[in-house]
Amino acid sequence: MSKYIEDKKLIPQLDGRALDVIKIIAALFMVIDHLDAMLFDRMIGEMWMIGRATFPLFAYAVAVSVLKAGPEKAPQYTLRTYGTRLLIAAIIVEPVCRVTRDVVELNVLFTLALGAIFAGLTYKMKDRAVYLCFVIAAFSSLAPSFVEFGLSGVVFPAAVLMVMRGKKNAWPFLILLAITLNMGGILSEPITPDTTALIIVTMMAFAGAAFLPLVVLRIATEISSPKRVLPKYALHVFYPTHLVLIWGYGYFVMGLP
Repeated sequence: MSKYIEDKKLIPQLDGRALDVIKIIAALFMVIDHLDAMLFDRMIGEMWMIGRATFPLFAYAVAVSVLKAGPEKAPQYTLRTYGTRLLIAAIIVEPVCRVTRDVVELNVLFTLALGAIFAGLTYKMKDRAVYLCFVIAAFSSLAPSFVEFGLSGVVFPAAVLMVMRGKKNAWPFLILLAITLNMGGILSEPITPDTTALIIVTMMAFAGAAFLPLVVLRIATEISSPKRVLPKYALHVFYPTHLVLIWGYGYFVMGLP
C-alpha cells in the first residue's frame, strides 16, 4: 500500500453529510471552548482541551473546499469567492466579538479566510516555498498575533491540504503547526515558572487535540450520504449568535462583567 493511500485514509477527503457532521461537531466543541473562556475563566481544563480540536476541524473543512475546487480553479476561487465570503462574514461578526469576548486579536473567521486564500495559492507555489512559509508561521508564535491562532492558524489549512494532496513531506509541518497554533504568544514572554506551566499545558492540549479531530474524521467516514444537512450560511449565523447568548447569560444571569 502506497504512502499516498495511507495519508488519504488518515485524513480522508469527505463531503456531503459527512462534512456537515464534522462542522456540527466542530461547532459543538467551539461552544464548549467559549463557555469555558467566557463563563469559567479557563478554569475547566477538560473543556479547554476539547476546545483545542475546534480550529483543526474547521481548517479541515476549508482544506476540503479548496481541494474540491482543483488546481486550476482553486487560486481564483479562494481569492474571489470563498475567501471573500469568509472575509465579509468576519468583518460583520467582529463588532459582536469585541462586545462579547475579551480578546485583542481579530476573530477566527479572519484566520480561516486568509487560510483559504493561502491554501488556494499553494497550487501555484513550489512545495519548498510552501514549507518555508510553514516554518516562518511557526516561528511567528514567538510574538503576539493580529488574528486568532496566529500565522500558524492561517497556514494550517494549507498544511492539511498538502497532506490530502499526497505530499508526504508536509506531515512534519502539519504537526509543528498543530503545536504552535495553540501556543499563541506564550513563547514571547519571559520564561518563568508560570510560563513554563503554560507551555506544558499547551503541549498537553496538543496531545489530546491531535487525536480528537482524527477520531471525528473516523466517525464521519461512516456517513456516506451525499445530501447536506446544514444550510449554506448556517455556521456564519451560528458563530455570532452563540457568542451573544453566552455573553448574555454571563452578564444577566451570572453577573459577570
